[in-house]
Amino acid sequence: MTTQELDFEKIQQWWDDLDQEWQKVFLINYIFKTRLSESKIIGLAASRENYYYAPEKIYRVFFKEEFDPAKVRINGKFFRVLVSLEEIICHNSKITSLAPLTALPHLKTLLCHNTKITSLSPLMTLPKLRSLDCSRTLVSDLAPVSTLHELQMLLCSDTLVKDLTPLQFLTQLQFLWMVNTRVKSLSPIKNLTRLKQINFSFTDIDSLVPLKKLQKLEVLKCGVTPTSDLSPLQELKGLQKIFFWGTPVTSLEALANLQQLKMINMPYCKNIPFKAVEKFKDKHPHCRVVA
Repeated sequence: MTTQELDFEKIQQWWDDLDQEWQKVFLINYIFKTRLSESKIIGLAASRENYYYAPEKIYRVFFKEEFDPAKVRINGKFFRVLVSLEEIICHNSKITSLAPLTALPHLKTLLCHNTKITSLSPLMTLPKLRSLDCSRTLVSDLAPVSTLHELQMLLCSDTLVKDLTPLQFLTQLQFLWMVNTRVKSLSPIKNLTRLKQINFSFTDIDSLVPLKKLQKLEVLKCGVTPTSDLSPLQELKGLQKIFFWGTPVTSLEALANLQQLKMINMPYCKNIPFKAVEKFKDKHPHCRVVA
């Protein structure tokens, strides 16, 4: 379905077949699109506070009233706006499937974290998707994401994901968070040279070798992992922040020549001598070290 030639009978049937939760989600997103400025919608999606709110609560915060579906007219205008939506906020809702999204070919941003979805398969038909947060869901397989070649941000923390192989050709990827997952190897992302931020804290990943070519990497978080050797990072001149608290790392030498480094967060790293930390601080006064 496109905005130019809508099959109204078909889309009306699609709408009628939706469960009540998805209808509510779409209605609220329609209201956001028609009543909020583009900048407010972007801010809404990025808000740390809204991250934990269901769509109807976000609605209440913005409009100071309870959401009433009866106030929205289901007509041609509604459907045209709906299928043209580029952002969908459905996090913290009661949805269990992403199947209804196949009707939104222009979708670029999807926030579906903290829901009971189990599969990302419906997203295979959404080639324009750039930002996806499926954290805190029952998702275990990233295979459907392999077709999303415009994807720039993927957050899949607190899921059952264990293999990053589907990401190996997603060369536009810049942000990847996989905290508390079953992932054990970073090898599949070794050639994703646009990556700027990676967070794999609370995983069993023990090697940083696949990261050694990622010259655009700015932020790395690998706290509470078996990671012990930072030497693969020694040529990453753009690295600005690194968090490796609670790891068996034994030395800071690999970070000595990283002039852009602004922060090292390393509490509970018992294998690094206190004197070594103080020496590093003295030589790098512009780098904040939290030990």
